Amino acid sequence: MKWLDMVRKLQIGTVGGLLAGCIVVMLLGTPSNSHAQDPLVLVNSDTQVRSIDFRFVGSQTFDPDRLRRRMATQAPTGWDRWKRRLPLLQPTPRLFDPLTFQRDIARLRAFYRNNGFPAPSIDYPATQFNAEENRIRLVITINEGEPLRIQDALFLDAEGERYAVEAFASDMKADWRAFQDETVVEVGSRYTEFKRSQVEDDVARWLRNQGYAFARVTSSVDTDTEARTADLSFFVDPGPQTRIDSIEISGNSSVERRVVERSLPFERGDVFSADALSEGQRNLFNLNLFRVALADVPDQPRDSLVTVRYRVREANMRTLAGEVGYGTAVGMTAEGRWSHRNFFGNARTFTASAVAETGYPDDARFLPAFLAGTGGSTVTERRFRAGVLLREPYIWGPNLSASVEPFGEIRRNPRLPGVSREGIGINETTIGFDTRLSYEILSFRNVTLQHSLQRRRQFVPRELQSGDVTDPEAPLETIGTGGFNRSIFTLSANLGRTDDYVNPSVGFLVRPTAEVAGALIPSGMQYGKLALELTGYQPLTSSTDLAARLFVGRVFPFGESRSALESDPSLRNSVFRNRFNDVLFYAGGGTDLRGWPLNQAGGKFINTTDVDGTTSLLAPIGGTSKAAVNTELRLPFPGLGSEWRTAVFVDAAVLDVNGFSLVPSPPSDTFSRFPTATGELRVGAGAGVRYETPFGFLRFDIAVPLNPDPLDVRDPEDVSDAIRNDRPPTSVSPTFTRQFRLHLGIGRAF
Repeated sequence: MKWLDMVRKLQIGTVGGLLAGCIVVMLLGTPSNSHAQDPLVLVNSDTQVRSIDFRFVGSQTFDPDRLRRRMATQAPTGWDRWKRRLPLLQPTPRLFDPLTFQRDIARLRAFYRNNGFPAPSIDYPATQFNAEENRIRLVITINEGEPLRIQDALFLDAEGERYAVEAFASDMKADWRAFQDETVVEVGSRYTEFKRSQVEDDVARWLRNQGYAFARVTSSVDTDTEARTADLSFFVDPGPQTRIDSIEISGNSSVERRVVERSLPFERGDVFSADALSEGQRNLFNLNLFRVALADVPDQPRDSLVTVRYRVREANMRTLAGEVGYGTAVGMTAEGRWSHRNFFGNARTFTASAVAETGYPDDARFLPAFLAGTGGSTVTERRFRAGVLLREPYIWGPNLSASVEPFGEIRRNPRLPGVSREGIGINETTIGFDTRLSYEILSFRNVTLQHSLQRRRQFVPRELQSGDVTDPEAPLETIGTGGFNRSIFTLSANLGRTDDYVNPSVGFLVRPTAEVAGALIPSGMQYGKLALELTGYQPLTSSTDLAARLFVGRVFPFGESRSALESDPSLRNSVFRNRFNDVLFYAGGGTDLRGWPLNQAGGKFINTTDVDGTTSLLAPIGGTSKAAVNTELRLPFPGLGSEWRTAVFVDAAVLDVNGFSLVPSPPSDTFSRFPTATGELRVGAGAGVRYETPFGFLRFDIAVPLNPDPLDVRDPEDVSDAIRNDRPPTSVSPTFTRQFRLHLGIGRAF
């Protein structure tokens, strides 16, 4: 009576207030003497939810997070709890409403009934309230009870008078029996409404893919709540087998009808297929001409001929886009694009673009070494590129497309000797055009053949060229600045199978690449290049995934390139080494070997920005072969929502020069390059946090190089000073901020 007297003292003047008072009484239940708590009648409109917890009596089928997602009442997230500890941040109050909470309990009961538990017991007698804090801890106790088990499953005709197989023509009966045997309705498994609906959809989809455009499938369930059994009956009405009679297309004004029709994987007279209808819809979206594309079968008599319909809404044919950003290796960046999606019709695309990777600020040391993209080197890369792209989407069929892209580019390449900070420091120019043929096997799986024909010039100060500039073996009197041709054929593919090609969690991807330069068309560099990347994804539990990647590759210089790269440092060797610096393999970076700056793992040497070596940076040697392995265990973030994830990882890579001479000679007798060893396995390990946003994962990784070489952990300027003063580089004390790396990025590491 004491609890009821407290409720009677509440001033309840409306019907809503009376109902709220009744709910508070229900929340009270029987007071517990096992712990001290404030009376629940003191709950008011300002009461906040502290937490929502679940206690299970007997079995537990569903994860608490899944149950919380069924509720409108929300508890503070882990991020909310962090906000309370941070200045200037206040979490959103999670207010408690008794009426909403009662509806949540009803939703949970309905959820259990729909999932095969006919009589769940769901209550909240252990709920606790703290009047001083005005916060309530909701403790929901669940006794699932015995589930319904599937006892039998029958497939019958529309009237339920005979087996469904009798509704098919004789040539379809064997196919139906095979499909029915593969349709899993496991006797003895727990019955759910979702499972029944899923079987309905699977049967209807199969029928529509066999040409039964007007197929209908319904079902019923006969339950015995005492015996806890469920008997399922599926009623199949296939209707007539159909062929496509006509294709209705509406909403296209500037896009020709033939462009739409040729994107469809069927034509008039073909047997109807629901999958083909959906594939046509995807093909229309892939044209980038339509913002809406809907495919359906309009209402019509059930006949052996069927009309299919596509309704589209065109996108803006002309678009102007731009973006700005910052990269630790390239500084401030900007990009602008103007595109015409239907250039002179035929779904042809024309794009004019310009990219500016400014390299500013050009002294990467304004950032701490653990964050700077070049590991604290003195100059960043700088690149300005402009080009136009013309793409033809339909070559002999909808799966084959072609494009051509003329372009021009100027660049400050930090790997060339004598890279300068004066002015914009351009030391490389390129003009050329790329042509591509791409064949789409399936969505996100394709094969591409590309040819790149370029004219490139590289500018290196005479004093920093290796060897005698009067080398008689070739007409290099311009010391490498006269320019050379690049003719490169590349064949690549994206293959594999995953559950989601944008954000995979199970499956595998295969990316082979083959490249050859100097074949068919004369080129100033001759080589073959092979690479293979294998990536696998495997769930370990409902919330834990394992991802792994293997990469192997090899460059095979031949002809004049091979003889030059095998020779001792000389003018010829220097010129060809500079030409190959974009062809070699490198390791290091947030998506490769974590723990090292971009391209800085493996052998490296002291490069200089001038003749006397007064300003120095680290230049990677690279390798003509590479083998790398990445493993990453992806885990939930305890206490935070499903959009937060954590990861632990181990990466390893080895680069080898395979006998080629890839390190330049010193610019003077008083300076040493101090090249570090190649061919050694480098290993990095660390952990990270991921946060899922609408545009992808934000990735924060901290990694440690487990076996760095001497230059990895020392400032290159200090090492240069030591060398000039006849001291070994190891006499320089390691820098703390170079002994770990912070990698920031968007999207998964791999």
